[in-house]
Amino acid sequence: MKRITFGLRLAALGVLVALGFLFWLAQDKPEPVYEDRKLSEWVLLMDSRVSHGKPPGADAEAAIHAIGTNGFELYFAWIEFKPTILQSLFGGSSSSGTDRLEKPAHGASMAFGILGSEAQDAIPRLVRDSSTMYPPCMCYRAIHCLEEIREPAVSAFLTLMTNSDVNVRKLGTFSARVVGDNGLVQKQLHVLRNDSNAEVREAATNSLYDRHPYPREWEAR
Repeated sequence: MKRITFGLRLAALGVLVALGFLFWLAQDKPEPVYEDRKLSEWVLLMDSRVSHGKPPGADAEAAIHAIGTNGFELYFAWIEFKPTILQSLFGGSSSSGTDRLEKPAHGASMAFGILGSEAQDAIPRLVRDSSTMYPPCMCYRAIHCLEEIREPAVSAFLTLMTNSDVNVRKLGTFSARVVGDNGLVQKQLHVLRNDSNAEVREAATNSLYDRHPYPREWEAR
């Protein structure tokens, strides 16, 4: 009798897992389309070209501009993604699953860079994601987007550089090197050379002189 009960419970669990997996697959929302290509296809095309040492391409840049702010939700879905238990069980945490995620996330940062000042409305959310240290991959993806946006994101870097959390402050200080010519950023970097935290002081010095582009933990990723 115990074996039968256990078998029924196991079967029920299997059904729940299968239903959950199907529910997960059904979550994909319609994507913006430009010239018969989905946004994700344009983004992956850009990533492929850049990874082979080529420019993103005028056609892909035109697609990003044409789709504009309508692509934000998809970009953030890639940036903020973290696998659920079901996704991990079905390959979400495998190397191929991680690759499949990181490529569009990297493409999202390129898209924000192409949009530049047109990405202004996304900056507050990118700052929030950059300030959320767990999971770490999300804050790194978000800060990379701000790096690509550059000058229009100066206020974002200043916000991160004055955050009360040491880790966030250090992250923002390292990344601020991309707008290091900005007077306000330079002033804050000089202030942070006297920060109470040694790693923040080091980050400020490195960003001022651009001697060490990334924190050591980034290189270990």
